[in-house]
Amino acid sequence: MTKSCFFLATDADYFPYACLAACRILDVSAPVEGFLLYTGASERDLEVPRHLLKGRVGLGDVTDFMTNFCFRFVTYSITAYVRLFSDRLPVFEH
Repeated sequence: MTKSCFFLATDADYFPYACLAACRILDVSAPVEGFLLYTGASERDLEVPRHLLKGRVGLGDVTDFMTNFCFRFVTYSITAYVRLFSDRLPVFEH
């Protein structure tokens, strides 16, 4: 059986909106595993998903992983590229 999940990638500017989107996905879908991959979110920012999502979505700081990739993020935000490299993220190794 195939296991499905969803993930959202965001930077600090859109972090609260990604939390709201994740909450809505959980509200309207069958039970599904979700992940919120972020860059640049502060400890204060992280209070939003802790309160709103209550552990129903995994949080993953991908800043170091993406920075260590030595890729030049010129045209788009680094989070646009997170989607391209998601299969290499430690959170999805299993």
